[in-house]
Amino acid sequence: PGYIRRLVTRLRQPVIPWQQVLAQFIQTTLSGNRQWLPPSRRHVHRGLYLPSQRSQTLSLVVVIDTSGSCQGDLPRFMSELRGILGSCDRVSLEVIEFDTRITQRRQLDEGQLHELERWHCQGGGGSDIRPVFEALAQSPPELMVVLTDGYISAPTQAAPYPVIWCLTEDGRAPVEWGSKVSLVS
Repeated sequence: PGYIRRLVTRLRQPVIPWQQVLAQFIQTTLSGNRQWLPPSRRHVHRGLYLPSQRSQTLSLVVVIDTSGSCQGDLPRFMSELRGILGSCDRVSLEVIEFDTRITQRRQLDEGQLHELERWHCQGGGGSDIRPVFEALAQSPPELMVVLTDGYISAPTQAAPYPVIWCLTEDGRAPVEWGSKVSLVS
């Protein structure tokens, strides 16, 4: 029967929370950063000189689709942005809003969580993310997180950095490359 086919299809394509995908990326990016100088102080008293873990600031670009089709999703996008900013100890976020062009670009860190209360999204036109990729070509990010419904014009060639497409519940992947996750609750 048709409902069995839909059930099997849903089970074969499990929904992974996008926060989990981001956390895995952070762990693989920052966890292996060890240095010999200065040595770890934990074991010096035993005569062991081991590499120390150095804290790093994670640099992310969060791209928010503010086109007309995403106007109803903007509160959810801002909630997810608050979640990213509040969940990392040391993070530097470049937030880029776009519709057919970049409409707003700001830099935030973990201490500026309160600024999101007064944030006003701009845009509301069509949907073309290509200007964002062009703007980031000179200084590529460690990771780009795109909050969108996916109904956008996007580059056909993959970016030289990881991209996570965080799609609304009724969204679709705009391209074949990058990680695709759903923002379902």
